Amino acid sequence: MIDLLFAFVLLFMAAAIVVLFAMLGELASRIPQPARLHSGPSIKPVEGARIGHVASWWPTQLAYLKEARDGVLLVLSSACASCEEIGVQFRKSEDPRISGFGILMSCGNIESGHDFIARHGLSKASSYIDKGGEWVRGEFNVMMSPVALFFREGRLQTALVFDDLDALHKLTDDGQSLYPIPTVANV
Repeated sequence: MIDLLFAFVLLFMAAAIVVLFAMLGELASRIPQPARLHSGPSIKPVEGARIGHVASWWPTQLAYLKEARDGVLLVLSSACASCEEIGVQFRKSEDPRISGFGILMSCGNIESGHDFIARHGLSKASSYIDKGGEWVRGEFNVMMSPVALFFREGRLQTALVFDDLDALHKLTDDGQSLYPIPTVANV
């Protein structure tokens, strides 16, 4: 009888330790990395993005991308720590190219999207609040942020996940056009 009780207690303790480590792992994944531990700017292609796709419809605020020779749409989220950092970089930036970007705010509610735009001084950019990211996911299969979508006459040319605005500018700065389209080979 004591052996059975001891086995049950031991099994219970082992299960409790497994659950504890699972909870710690989940909590650790939600803590943003401090900037000083960050290994540097990262720009990578978005896997699964519908490169070459033209949207079946455009939100009014982003309709100019359908006709623009070159256009950039930044996909940001009000619930994303990296997007907050990008917002801070925009607020500190004096780069006149900010007015050439379109901003798509993927967020759970419209108010948080408007708050993010106001808080980071992004009202100069043409912006669209995409509740739940439905439009960008449905049209271009983009389900992450921050992402830069590069368009040529409405056709998605490149989709890049990034974490530094200056690194994105350097990648696209060829000195000839406002927003040249980077190729995946350049990344």
